[in-house]
Amino acid sequence: PAARSHPRTASRKRRREHSLTTFTLTFSASEGTIGAVDFGSSAAVGFFGELNQVNPFDLETIFDSVSDGAFLGDGANVLQDSQFLLAPGDITVIASAPGAAFETPFEDETSLRAVFDIAATESIELVQLVIPNGSLATFNGSFSVAVGDATPVTVPVSGVIPEPGTAAAFALLAGGAMMRRRHG
Repeated sequence: PAARSHPRTASRKRRREHSLTTFTLTFSASEGTIGAVDFGSSAAVGFFGELNQVNPFDLETIFDSVSDGAFLGDGANVLQDSQFLLAPGDITVIASAPGAAFETPFEDETSLRAVFDIAATESIELVQLVIPNGSLATFNGSFSVAVGDATPVTVPVSGVIPEPGTAAAFALLAGGAMMRRRHG
């Protein structure tokens, strides 16, 4: 799969006084379809860094399950929240077992993790990461990709989300995944 990120700059109203940049990562299979997403099956798998989290009215926002109206009603902005851009009704979330050493799905100010199945697709707008200007975020995960009737193959992906103003394209891991940034 290939990854692209698109930043938008926003100013923070809560918890931070400096500017933030919002990155949207879209992953695409160069051949076949994506059917499962793993960014949370172990403590080393997920999105990590100084991630901005906004939880209007103390609601969990791991997925795109809280309405924009709830964010606005709490004086917050959805563009300032790191979250997976899929609604729970559109995916099958695979939660960690009770008592597991780590929890998934999970979010805090340093990590965002989840494992889920999706309807087969060639491209997925997966996640919105919001990081302070000058900071970096990293990701490690994998996708299950099927080509025709063949058994799905697990394709690992990892990378770094750069600070605004850094070079625009990076080569990511074995699948030749690429990340692209556009100024918004």
